[in-house]
Amino acid sequence: MAAAVNASLDSPMATSNVPPRVAVLGGGIAGCAAAAALLRAGGDKLQVTLLEMGRGVGGRATTRGTRDDRRIAVNHGAPFAEVETEQGNAFFRDLADRGFAAQFDGPSYSLGLDTEDGSPSLEPTCVPSSISRWHGVPKMSRLCDGLLAASQQQPSLCFGKMVQSIEPLISESAVTGWRLQNKDGEIVCECDWLMISASGVVHPRWTRTFGGEPPLKRAADFLGNSQLSAAVSTIAAMGARPVQVALMAFEGRSAAAWRKLPFRVAQVNGDAALSKIIVQEGAPDDDVVFVVLHSTRAFAEGAVDVHGSTSTAARVGGAANSGDREQQVLEQLLDAMRRALVGGDLLEAEYATHDAAIFGPHLHRWGNAFSEGAPLELEQALCAEARIAFCGDFVGARTGSIEGAMLSGSTMGKLVAELI
Repeated sequence: MAAAVNASLDSPMATSNVPPRVAVLGGGIAGCAAAAALLRAGGDKLQVTLLEMGRGVGGRATTRGTRDDRRIAVNHGAPFAEVETEQGNAFFRDLADRGFAAQFDGPSYSLGLDTEDGSPSLEPTCVPSSISRWHGVPKMSRLCDGLLAASQQQPSLCFGKMVQSIEPLISESAVTGWRLQNKDGEIVCECDWLMISASGVVHPRWTRTFGGEPPLKRAADFLGNSQLSAAVSTIAAMGARPVQVALMAFEGRSAAAWRKLPFRVAQVNGDAALSKIIVQEGAPDDDVVFVVLHSTRAFAEGAVDVHGSTSTAARVGGAANSGDREQQVLEQLLDAMRRALVGGDLLEAEYATHDAAIFGPHLHRWGNAFSEGAPLELEQALCAEARIAFCGDFVGARTGSIEGAMLSGSTMGKLVAELI
């Protein structure tokens, strides 16, 4: 086991008087909420670094752009956050007051493809009064921007770096910190405390995607700390509902045709491949409409070998991706969309083709999205002896939701700041 993890015997804070360093791994909602809570509680007494594999913050509430066309800003993860608790709504009201969020009021419909006569049915859906919907303004990734802006102090941001090795720093048989390295063995970050806001570095799906043992699982086995090992085991046992996502953009007559659809979010019922169609308006001065297609869970589970060649997992992490299979998956999702909309006389065929799109169609796989199963409880998520804590939609209540990720990040960030 010692060969698997090369724990350093040097503490990163051995003789230094600099503030304690905390690294937050993952720049989604949970990671940004944790970083903000750390800085609100610790202020300039802490050094906080936020590490994100992608080009910016957002995670599943992210917004995809391109240098080739400044108008492209497509929310290819969640179109909105569903919030059920007063604490969650308080977070979003604060974001709204500061201009980072607003209530989502786009019309939602149920699009049925399993009718007796074979013709699609379209019915409006009602949101229960116990649920409020919020989105980022003007794009979903602004939710994370707003969380970070809530503190006077700002974290150091590290984008485009994939952590493939997580090693404990040990002095006199005690964990004093952590060292994070990339695939080439270069140090990405050293810290006194580590916060993990995404389950990927722990979960067995890491092996399927990137190869090798999950880096934090390897470190936990080496340390033999009972609390950390129990947390890792709980996370590893959790499931997830993967989603394959196709994203594209239209302008001009095509954009106008998509705008005429009665819905902005349609839940598709009765199709083996397609589960959701999202129509997102571009900026007011840009004649652009974005369309995002979400697959069914069964479809995504049958395409575990496809991550999308333009995705972060493929670009930065080297996740396996077959060009032929990628095109097959895209075509299946687009065919399902055409069956639903063109076949149902909701959209003319000429506006639902590859040629009509000015961006895409591109494929993205959300493999860690929507955690399910017995969550890691809050009291299990703080491993003080190992100087590590967990937050995310796999921790505490509201499993699999943006609200759960935000609440767990804020709670754990405050708890860690109080311990340091």
